[in-house]
Amino acid sequence: MHVPAAGKTSETECDICLGELFRDGGCEFKKRLRMMPCSHTFHQSCIWDWLLDDRRCPVCGYAMPSEKRRRVEEEMDSQRLRLARVNIN
Repeated sequence: MHVPAAGKTSETECDICLGELFRDGGCEFKKRLRMMPCSHTFHQSCIWDWLLDDRRCPVCGYAMPSEKRRRVEEEMDSQRLRLARVNIN
């Protein structure tokens, strides 16, 4: 997993995987995105994987409050269950 340099951020790249956030001039989402409370944006799957190991924003170090982290984890579990159901059917 890529660790971004402190204070460096990109508006067009995910600072975790370095992949594009947008395509077609920013008009269309390439992947699902999530914005942290500090306003940094990442691919949903990248930030979820990151938050499993570290509750801080990989760009600025903002510590996600425990309650928000719990809600993110619940949402992740819910989406995993939905994906499992789709794969079974």
